[in-house]
Amino acid sequence: PDSVQRIRIENAKTLKYIEQDGRKIRKLIGDVRFRHKGMSMQCDSAYQLQNANRIRTYSNVHINQGDTLHLYGSFLRYNGNTRKAVVKKAVKLRETTEAITLTTDTLYYNMANERAYYLTGGRIVDSASTLTSEKVYYRTTKKRFAFADSVQLVNPSYTMRSDTLVY
Repeated sequence: PDSVQRIRIENAKTLKYIEQDGRKIRKLIGDVRFRHKGMSMQCDSAYQLQNANRIRTYSNVHINQGDTLHLYGSFLRYNGNTRKAVVKKAVKLRETTEAITLTTDTLYYNMANERAYYLTGGRIVDSASTLTSEKVYYRTTKKRFAFADSVQLVNPSYTMRSDTLVY
């Protein structure tokens, strides 16, 4: 089993302690950086629930895992115990080794089993094709996508429509 590791603060210009609903919360502002289990996270501001090992980050969110996977958005909710993340608003996931870019409005990412998915529509672009669908399930280690609902693949040579597609 995956051992629990605390989310570590690497940087913040300002750190304040606030109390909300009886819980002590760290409020971090300005060039905020966290590290957890080989992954780095950056943002403009964040709230850290230290005892629960969770963070909520805001504005210019960037997650880097293994130097090849980059995830961007405007909001991140991350649980360090389960290693599950939800990224929202203008989400972009870039896989640099395969030159893949995924865009959507909300992405769920389980870093423990390296699976990501969206359920509200999105687009995947690689060097040869553009794929759109309402749902996608992505295994980041295997670089395998499973698309569902209103799938469309557009390639310079052809266009394909389907209800499901594994790519």
